[in-house]
Amino acid sequence: MIEPASPDFTPTSPSKVGRLERVCDRFEEAWKAGQRPAVENYLSDQERRDHPFMLRELLVIDLAYRRRAGDRPAPEDYLRHFPADAALIVSAFEEAPELKECKTPSFTGFPGPVPAIPGYTVLCELGRGGMGVVFKARQQGLNRLVALKMILAGDLAGPEAAARFLAEAEAVAQLQHPQVVQIYRIGDHGGRPFLEMEYVPGGSLADRLDGTPWPARDAARLVESLARAVQHAHSFGIVHRDLKPANILLTVEGLPKLTDFGLAKSLGADVGLTQTGSIIGSPSYMAPEQAEGGKRAVGPAVDVYALGAVLYEQLTGRPPFKAATVLQTLEQVRSAEPAAPSKLQPGLALDIETIVLKCLQKDPQRRYAEAEALAEDLRRFSAGEPILARPVGAIERGFKWARRRPLIAALSAASVLSTVLLTVVLAITNVIISQERQQILESLGRERFDKEELVLTNERIARQQRLTEAALQGKIKALEERTDDLFRERQSAYYQRIALAEDEHRSGRIGRAEQVLDACPPDLRGWEWHYLKRFLNVGPITLRGHSGEVWDAAFSHDGRTVASASFDLTAKIWDTTTGRERHTLHGHTARLYSVAFSPDAARLVTASADRTAIVWDAASGRIIHVLKGHTDNVRCARFSPNGRWIATGSWDDTLRIWDAQTGATVRVIPTGAGQITRLTFSPDGSRIAVGGTSSVAEVWEFTTGRLIQSFRGHSEHVLSVSFSPDGRRVASTSGSPGGGSGVVKVWDVVSGREVLAIDHPPGILERVVFSPDGLRLATSGWDGTVKLWEAETGLEIISLNSHAGRVWGVAFSHDGGALISAAADGTVVIWDANPPERGKPRNASVAVGE
Repeated sequence: MIEPASPDFTPTSPSKVGRLERVCDRFEEAWKAGQRPAVENYLSDQERRDHPFMLRELLVIDLAYRRRAGDRPAPEDYLRHFPADAALIVSAFEEAPELKECKTPSFTGFPGPVPAIPGYTVLCELGRGGMGVVFKARQQGLNRLVALKMILAGDLAGPEAAARFLAEAEAVAQLQHPQVVQIYRIGDHGGRPFLEMEYVPGGSLADRLDGTPWPARDAARLVESLARAVQHAHSFGIVHRDLKPANILLTVEGLPKLTDFGLAKSLGADVGLTQTGSIIGSPSYMAPEQAEGGKRAVGPAVDVYALGAVLYEQLTGRPPFKAATVLQTLEQVRSAEPAAPSKLQPGLALDIETIVLKCLQKDPQRRYAEAEALAEDLRRFSAGEPILARPVGAIERGFKWARRRPLIAALSAASVLSTVLLTVVLAITNVIISQERQQILESLGRERFDKEELVLTNERIARQQRLTEAALQGKIKALEERTDDLFRERQSAYYQRIALAEDEHRSGRIGRAEQVLDACPPDLRGWEWHYLKRFLNVGPITLRGHSGEVWDAAFSHDGRTVASASFDLTAKIWDTTTGRERHTLHGHTARLYSVAFSPDAARLVTASADRTAIVWDAASGRIIHVLKGHTDNVRCARFSPNGRWIATGSWDDTLRIWDAQTGATVRVIPTGAGQITRLTFSPDGSRIAVGGTSSVAEVWEFTTGRLIQSFRGHSEHVLSVSFSPDGRRVASTSGSPGGGSGVVKVWDVVSGREVLAIDHPPGILERVVFSPDGLRLATSGWDGTVKLWEAETGLEIISLNSHAGRVWGVAFSHDGGALISAAADGTVVIWDANPPERGKPRNASVAVGE
């Protein structure tokens, strides 16, 4: 007889863990392939005897997928197959997540009971509008999830509502495009028409818009996809007329799909579904010609306007027009100009603002001629190419040149003006001369003008010319003197900047010194500028290349290579001797939190919010293993000192130990640290220290997974932990986004006693690490600084300033001579970690790896 499995049983053998993982993976893959696998088919009697924990894991997976498919399983369904395991079945029901993806099927406001449509199981209501209601349902024949749309008023629906309903079906039936929600079937049940439509599980764009502006390129890529779908509809003669965030659904991957063509209009039809003078659409996204009603033609340009309004809201956090009432909003749409997006979101790129404002032109003729032209300009913007919405003419180029070089433009204008003035005076003088000569000739012709009078006249003319030329020369000389004065003023300001940059450098503010130097006019930069610029460049080495915040960075063992992990979904490998990028690693689908080299520097491991860690070949950038198993963000990953193991920490409150050669799970350690933020191995590899949101730092024994010490003393989340080189002490930092000043605490591992505390009043300390000799601590802070401290006394040694934002990560090189920091400004900086000598700049760099 097989003994019933205990719900509290936990496998400890690595072979048992591996067997469990493989069976569960095959079972879950079957669900993902559209099958409905039976638990009993994946678990023999012998396996139940050897691996009693496996039954509970399979039950939890089965419950989650059945609930997601719309089933409501009960414990009795499983007791028929496993009558001796009642306690374990109850435990699985308590552990499996409940389905929360749509509203419960109360169907409030739907006329009468929800119809039992043959061939469908109605699961819940997804949403409703003024005309229709949409249910989530399962199509029983093909066993797939669909969306059923029905007229809200049912049999009482008026002819206009029914016509719009059927018009939507007719419109969408013509469109076969990946960004348009597809209609599978048009049916009728009890006299009430319904549409069987594609189910899109990601909700609507309106659910994602919470008033927070989107990054410009993300917004541009989404609207580009929508514009191509709209162009597809226009090519069939269909105008949507009600484009808005609520009618844009999102897939799980974030791709948009157009829906709700209830107000769509065929361009070839003589009449629409609304009476003349009626206003249709949503006011904040409605084109002026729609807001006016009447008989004004409504064509594809209204959809271009609506796409611009959606893009405007993504970029600024609000639609272009939204007043207290609908009538006030319509009046704004008809008569007011939208505020420039850059006024609401300073720093917004001019090209994307130009695209938005072209879409929102009052005159349809001044908008993009078609949605495809809008899509192409958005593609050009995303690719960094010139857009076509803003052709720059010669005059505009001249004005822009003048704005960039106002002094030179003013001098040029004055010079041109002087030349024109001289030309005009000479022309007038020549006219006068010509007239005088003509009079002389006439006088000679009449023989009444003698030779002496002609000579006097010529002398008078010459004298007038000399006076005019002398006056012009005086004006030119005054202009040249004023030009010299302006040049001396500019030169004086330039030398003041050089002196200021030198002072900033002496004070250790390298970033500020570089900003001052870069502000010097290029035409005045002499040898002193280039000398100081080169002098600054022997300071910290700044690595630039990431487009998002850099969360972590690490040295290879020989110090010749640096790796960095960023929120832009990539990791990068850099050469520290040249500062050049060697590889960009693509593989994660969400932001990266952690990066670490193996002891031999041949491999790299990264941790990501996509719930995985990836092991890479450092020489080629090739993926070796993808470590899957965590159920939440993986925030940290480290190789053991001998390189045989990898430890990962996750927000699911577990440590996982992996075989570095095979990528197999060796051990899962549930911790009490909460959402784990950081982990580190002891120097001998026998222990692992972790920190998390529970405000407690912990030390676990690696071989047994046993908790051996807890450090209680922090009042905020533990953000970082670090072992001393002798393994006798652990340093930790704490803080939270709403917390006050940061703090570093140093603990005795054996006794658990706090031996040192360092306060950091300016702000939260994100990371702390011991130097390889154990004499110093390095911290990174939210105040943008990297600091070095004496490990025994807590006295500050030096403060390094180069980043323009929060510094997330800091690490020493293996020899302790260099320090690396990673920050929210998207940069990685390499510093000299040695204390400055007298007279030496405090943040002069070291030549790493030499």
